[in-house]
Formats: sequence, C-alpha cells, structure tokens
Amino acid sequence: MTDASSARTAPDATGLLLLSNSATYGQPYLSHALDALAAHLSGRKRLLFIPYALADHDGYTATVAEAMRPIGIGVEGLHSQPDPASAVGSAEAVFGGGGNTFRLLRTLRRAGLLGPHGRQPEELITGTDVSWLLATAPRFTIRG
Repeated sequence: MTDASSARTAPDATGLLLLSNSATYGQPYLSHALDALAAHLSGRKRLLFIPYALADHDGYTATVAEAMRPIGIGVEGLHSQPDPASAVGSAEAVFGGGGNTFRLLRTLRRAGLLGPHGRQPEELITGTDVSWLLATAPRFTIRG
C-alpha cells in the first residue's frame, strides 16, 4: 500500500502539479504545500509566475517569491517579461496563480498567449514544467 503523503509529493509523468488552494487559515502563503512544491521542482532554480488572476501583478509576484524562498526557488513575473511567449517557452517551470479566472484568461488572450489568435497552451509550453495552474476554462489544459 502506498503512503498517502508520498503519493501526493511524487512527481508524475505529466509534469503537472495542481493545488486547490494557496493559503490555509493561520499559515503563511503556500506553506502547506512547500514539501510537494520542493519535490515537484527538484533540480530547478527559477520559475516563471503568471500573476494575471489578480490586479496587482507586482505584489502577487512578490508574495510567491517570498513563499518560494525557503525551498531555494527564484521567481520572475510573466508581466515583467518583454516577450511573454518566449519567456514561457524557455522557463524551467511555470507557476500560474489563482484568483479571478476571467481576469487571468483575458490577460493571457490580450498578450497573445491564449485563444484564437495565439497558440494553444500545449504548443506554447512544450517541454516546460507547468507547476501550478488554477484556471477552469476549456482549452486551458497545459501539459509539461
């Protein structure tokens, strides 16, 4: 029989880790998931964060950077990249923040990263490790 905690932290063949929440009452941001994140991101030093689900992209990116510091992962915000598509395509890992899914999808479409005029995510992120993505829209399935 498999131990439940090891089953949750073992990387799978898809390269995808989904979290249902980023905060647990009374605990620091992402602290409940740091072991799973550390296991999933093993061997990586940087991740590209997609902060588009909240209005304050700089603040959201800073929050994630602070949360990742204990596991030695540096964070860059997609919003600060001059060429978002290239940044996603060359990232060691991509971490998508939750919040307002409409805002997230609208911003991805406007940036040309999603939708009828942009490439589909599975084309855009081929070979990239997608660490966390909370978006519940059709065609927004990203594989590593």
